[in-house]
This record gives sequence, C-alpha cells and structure tokens, in this order.
Amino acid sequence: MPCREGEYEWTATVYNVNEGNNKDLMNKCKILREYATMVSKIREFQQKTYDLETAIEKAIEYCVSHDVLKDFLLEHKSEVADMLRMEYDETKTMDHIKEDYFEEGQAVGIKKGETIGAIKTKVALICKKLSKGMSQEDIAELIEEDISYVKEICEAIGDNPAECDVDEVVRKLAK
Repeated sequence: MPCREGEYEWTATVYNVNEGNNKDLMNKCKILREYATMVSKIREFQQKTYDLETAIEKAIEYCVSHDVLKDFLLEHKSEVADMLRMEYDETKTMDHIKEDYFEEGQAVGIKKGETIGAIKTKVALICKKLSKGMSQEDIAELIEEDISYVKEICEAIGDNPAECDVDEVVRKLAK
C-alpha cells in the first residue's frame, strides 16, 4: 500500500554493538567501542554474582582506571550510574525528566514567587525583544520587572537571543 501524505516508510539497519561484534564500526568510533567495553564489564561483574548496583560501580571504577570513557565518567558518574540502574523505559524516563524540569522550575519560581510557566513566558518575551534590538532597561520597563532580574535573564540567554532555548535559560536560572 503506498504511503499517504504526511506518512513515511523507513528502513533501518541494526548493528550489534556489543563488545567483539562489528569490529570495523567499533574501530571507527572510539566512544562506541568504549561504551561497549563498559557494558561488557557490567555483565562480567554481574556474572561474578554482584548485584546490578555493585556491578555498575565496579564497571565505572574499571573504566576510569583503564582510561575507558574516563573524562566523561569523571564528569557524569552519578548520571551514568542512574541511567544504567534503570532499565530503559520511555515512560519512566520521561517522568524522570519531567520531575527534573519541575524541580528546576520550582527553584527559579521560588526565587521570584512565580510559576515555571510565567518564567518561561518572560524568558521567551525577553528573547524576542532582545532579538529586535531592545535594551535591557526598555525591556524591564515594558514587562514591569526589576532591571536586575531582566539582566539575570539576559545573561542566561547569552549573545544570540534569536536562537534562545527557553528551557535551557530556565535551567541556567535555576542554578
């Protein structure tokens, strides 16, 4: 049956990226090869009767000491361990992401006594006005907001307000 308008038919090639498979691909991509090593180590430690939690910790320690994904793991160890602990389930993952955004939004909102929606609206408006060349002072006056708060948002927006990522700005403000 032919595709209807707005529908696409896709084909995908799936590669086994477990350690020891698809050597040409693995040799071309160091990060993928190192990821496969880490997963292999987790399995190895689990086979030695370690529970998943301990196997993940031992695999991360092994990888750091053997320069496998070392820089990434040193910077993001807890996030990697959390991700590996949780069997991938899109619903759970999305719920977790929503929770993080909610917490970040609360942190920003608590500072100002505003909801996350109100903050996002202000950030989007400020991005739009900055892209049109409006000064921070004029924006503060227009939205009836303290200039220091507008400046804080402008700093989080950065040098290219036309390509402003509202969610990213809110995350920066939450820190």
